[in-house]
Amino acid sequence: MELSKRDRRVASKKRKIAAFLDVAALNDQDESVQEKRLKRVHASHGGAIPPLLPLGASTHAKSGPPPLSDKPLLSGPAFDDLRRRLKERKKYLLTLPNFRLKSVGEDASLEVPPNLRTPLFMSDLHKLVTYMIMGNKMPYACESLRWCQLEKWNRLTHVNCVFIQGLSAQSFLDHRDANPEQSVSGMFPHKLEFISPAAYDSNMASEMVIIPVTKRRQDALRKLHKNSSGILKSGEAYKFYRSIFPIVPNPDSGKNKVNVLDTIAPEELKLHLLLNAEQMLGENYPMPLPGLRSDKLRDYVLSNDKYQEVSLESPMYSLDCEMCLTREGNELTRICVVDSDCKVVYHSLVKPQNEIVNYLTKYSGITKQMLVGVEKRLADVQNDLRDLLPANAIWVGQSLNSDLHAMKMMHPYVIDTSVIYNITGQRHRKTKLSMLSSLFLKEAIQTAGKQGHDPIEDAIAAMKLVNLKLENGYSFGDGLLGGRIPNLEEEYGRDQKAVDPVDPGEEGQPKACLITSVLDQAKKEKKKLQIVVQSELAQEYKDIPGNEDSIKETDGFKATLQEACDSVLNNQLTFCHLQVSDVAKPWKSVQKAVKKIWSHTSNNGIFITVLTGTKEENAMVGIALKRVQEDPSTDTPSSE
Repeated sequence: MELSKRDRRVASKKRKIAAFLDVAALNDQDESVQEKRLKRVHASHGGAIPPLLPLGASTHAKSGPPPLSDKPLLSGPAFDDLRRRLKERKKYLLTLPNFRLKSVGEDASLEVPPNLRTPLFMSDLHKLVTYMIMGNKMPYACESLRWCQLEKWNRLTHVNCVFIQGLSAQSFLDHRDANPEQSVSGMFPHKLEFISPAAYDSNMASEMVIIPVTKRRQDALRKLHKNSSGILKSGEAYKFYRSIFPIVPNPDSGKNKVNVLDTIAPEELKLHLLLNAEQMLGENYPMPLPGLRSDKLRDYVLSNDKYQEVSLESPMYSLDCEMCLTREGNELTRICVVDSDCKVVYHSLVKPQNEIVNYLTKYSGITKQMLVGVEKRLADVQNDLRDLLPANAIWVGQSLNSDLHAMKMMHPYVIDTSVIYNITGQRHRKTKLSMLSSLFLKEAIQTAGKQGHDPIEDAIAAMKLVNLKLENGYSFGDGLLGGRIPNLEEEYGRDQKAVDPVDPGEEGQPKACLITSVLDQAKKEKKKLQIVVQSELAQEYKDIPGNEDSIKETDGFKATLQEACDSVLNNQLTFCHLQVSDVAKPWKSVQKAVKKIWSHTSNNGIFITVLTGTKEENAMVGIALKRVQEDPSTDTPSSE
């Protein structure tokens, strides 16, 4: 039986305590030896105890006990030289690059059982590779790597990435189990599961090369790429939805669907306020991902069996829930839904499945008398909402993740007012709905004191905030984007003229967020980069502007591999994209390719291998840092 995460933590603590007790026993044994020494010294001095020397002292009386070690004791110049060399070595070790996983990355490890594993996104790997090359100059440097940590990135010699088209994480595990002696598994300390780009109709080229452009460089890049299409970074989120929720393509979507490569108009803004999949994960929204979340969310239901693509016609509904504390935790006891005109379309009290131990009246507004005679259960509410709300509806709310957990429901299209409004200057610090309502709507809510909150009032306030955002532009109410915050600016005299990303540009055309190539940006930092790709995969890279000078197109698996090996030592970043669908023995070829490029990876270089996956199977990413430590006090390197 597999242990839960909590049981594994308890077992780990027990092991640490056992290790501590073993160390304590050794210390007790050392003290016993010291006591015997003192008795012998005491007897040899006729009962007089000489002054005690510190433990490990380098001098002993001639008549004293023998040294605890047979090694010669250093003193004088020899001791000073050893201390100097140790200090230099410690200082040297601190300059070496180091890579480690955070808890989010560990949850994606292939060593974790499948039912507990939570895969990462290719955007996570893309950010890591960009950070390895550009460091704090990367366009989204303010966003920390959520799944890993890289120390001393500027000490990396180079980064080599191999993409193997046609293999997946599952095929890797099957081959490893069937042929353990032929597997390359031992080469990679970190083997992780990622969602395959093929699952949402993307490819490795666009996932690993495209980056959003900072506002500082937007004007310059518009002049440089006059024909490049506008793109919003959050537009990539729609691709992720395809791999997570069962969305059915709309045959008429070409007429009214917002294409992420088209310019952004104000009336389309609601689609760009949607949380992307990575944001939903970060905000703890329930999502039907395989792994840990699927195990925890096994009692949750989708808001629809199949979803329609979100479009300009997608209606918005604001939801708010109130909960009471039961023996099993917080459970739903009241829910309200309002439409975009702030009219109530659904309102109901709910009887929890378990006995209520605290009504939390000062927060929920629920009393014992209110629930007398209420028979509607959570399952009834779920069925009501599935019947009432359309499959392409956009759900609105303040920290809506808490409401969805209370309803035990999952929905792909969400606008969270706690995310789109930010007056703290820090993305993870949220402002209460009552404060947002007072500041932006100039309306006081949640003023009933001990009588608690009213979900109708809260749902209406959230919808009004979204409508206000749509009227004023993308950056309105977001201090991190330089947007206008009315009452604060009036009080402190700030300039209220803010430029929104959706404000009209030249000739009335709205400005769009542009894309560029990570290779193009890295070359501006005087970095040498190369893409070596088989000819059948080359067009994916050629379609991205700014890559033309960096692409080396070759025919066949062997020729591409050899070209990549020639490239890795001459460039700080190398992408090698191989296709194994036409190879007679794919795993033998992959093993040879991985070992060969690893042998060409220099000390303190990072080697990344990606089995890109398929529409049905996720990708595998292996990461290894080649570490051969050189002792600065000697002329020869020492392996770690």
